[in-house]
Amino acid sequence: MNIFDTIELKKPTFTKAEMKVCEAIAQDYVIVFHHSSNSLAEELHVSQASISRFCKKLGYEGYNEFRYALYDSVHTNRPDSSSMSKADCAKRIIDLLNKQADDGEYDHFVELLYEADHVFTTGVHRSSLPAKLLAIEMNMLKRFAVFRDNNEFSDWPRMAGKTLVVCCSEQGPTFRNGIEMLNAEGKNKPYTVLICTNTKHPLRRYFDEVIWLPNSINQNLPERVEPAVIYSIFVDIVISMLAEKLQKEEENSHADQ
Repeated sequence: MNIFDTIELKKPTFTKAEMKVCEAIAQDYVIVFHHSSNSLAEELHVSQASISRFCKKLGYEGYNEFRYALYDSVHTNRPDSSSMSKADCAKRIIDLLNKQADDGEYDHFVELLYEADHVFTTGVHRSSLPAKLLAIEMNMLKRFAVFRDNNEFSDWPRMAGKTLVVCCSEQGPTFRNGIEMLNAEGKNKPYTVLICTNTKHPLRRYFDEVIWLPNSINQNLPERVEPAVIYSIFVDIVISMLAEKLQKEEENSHADQ
């Protein structure tokens, strides 16, 4: 059963607070991809327990499981791929990345990059390439950003202001010790974002936010598109969005003078 059909079926069981969650998702489901359970609760003026109960009534263990189930549900319209070449597969991925951007799924991440006083990126092996690219591109826009190796988590800098940590990861549990260490920071912990292509990534529940990208497997494509390429295109898109936001800010500043 489609997740929206399940929500409709469960409506009679929802409390007043849970109905607020239901109505917000019905109005614009992208709100789920823009918020952690805490921030969504604040946005809708309900308790985090209400968010949790809403997800459990739909059959999910928690908010993150509901979120990636929703992601799968809204990205299931896939064309016949039997005759697609490698170039066709790459174009399909690029089109999907652009569609996610057009649908507003990257807006909150761009806002996080915009508001952060410090951005730290990390990734291992090939996933380190887009993480490094994001830091480089942020610096080109004169924003503070540094790439750090995963083994530097134990020496993670504690800095004043808003800190954002962005992890690029395909599927491995490499970051578990490090992300648990960051979560132990309590109220002073940085906001953490996982960028991956695996909706069942083993560490998804440890992050404040997860951004899922399309790949050859989750789109059932016959030819493999290198994940590092997918991440890099994503980085290019969000950096372009951030640059446009900064340019508008500068233009408004000049207009006010």
